[in-house]
Amino acid sequence: MASNFKLTELMVVRCAKEINDGEVVFAGVGLPLVVVGFAMVTHAQNMILFTEGGSIRATAPPGLAITVDDPALFCNGDATFGMLATMAALQRGEVDVAFIGGAQIDKYGNINSTGVGDWSKPESFTYFAGSGGANDMATSGKKVLAIMPQDPKKFVEKVDYLTTPGYLDGPGARKKLGMIGGGPTVVVSTMGVYKFDDATKEMYLAEYFPGQTVDKVRANCSFDLNVASNVKETEPPTEQELTILRGIDPTGGAAFCFRRLPFVFSSAGTPSSGESTRPGPARDGNSVIPGACCGSPRFQTARPRRSGCPGENHPGGSVRWGNERRHRDCPSPA
Repeated sequence: MASNFKLTELMVVRCAKEINDGEVVFAGVGLPLVVVGFAMVTHAQNMILFTEGGSIRATAPPGLAITVDDPALFCNGDATFGMLATMAALQRGEVDVAFIGGAQIDKYGNINSTGVGDWSKPESFTYFAGSGGANDMATSGKKVLAIMPQDPKKFVEKVDYLTTPGYLDGPGARKKLGMIGGGPTVVVSTMGVYKFDDATKEMYLAEYFPGQTVDKVRANCSFDLNVASNVKETEPPTEQELTILRGIDPTGGAAFCFRRLPFVFSSAGTPSSGESTRPGPARDGNSVIPGACCGSPRFQTARPRRSGCPGENHPGGSVRWGNERRHRDCPSPA
């Protein structure tokens, strides 16, 4: 097993194990795209990838995709029929795994990616990016995987806004509303792995990550968390798994929009000193985004490196260019 790895790398490797070879996986934005890319080149080489943007792939993307309409998803793709085709496949029950993220989750696996606050009082409600296709994915996918950060404000008793249905208020609720999908099966957080009780439909802790304990995990939930009788520590990734993953995502999880996560683990399984925090991808127009700019390895696989660009330390910051961020003041591509 590897002795040094980033938290996002552990999350990716562990979550990928929930994808079986031959399954049709509908992946959402961010880290889910890294997870499916890893699965497609390791144990699930016959997996089919769908995205909301309309890409259909039987092979892994040639570069790191960050958004569901990223050019890397369409480059040498197997089919591109547009959003209507992939979303219709959901409605027909053809998607085995719906793979999403979110900002809040409750004990029944209901997810909020719309905003926080009191929605009935607009002045108190802070909006996020919104659902995208997550509602359709969780409603109709045969099973649902979720990956997200964990703290008491994110693992809550009741989500501030129900964007994406889990088991709603408990057993039978999905069937009553005619949902064809099976509901959430696994949630991978920044602290551990959760599954759902077949009878109560409530989330329970199945695994905790290295450096965590059951008590620490419970302290980061705002609801009474159930714990499996056979709860165990998640195995770290192997050196081979990390080598493969870092070939896919050299940014170490920059596609995952988390801020201030304990990213680097030492041989003891705890964050290494001096490297316990690292900001997530920049969200303003004056900051460079690792893994989403012209100096990044991500773009070297898809287009020529822009000559004269000093890379991630570009003094000019970055600007939005189409659906990407590019460094300011870079010369034209060579």
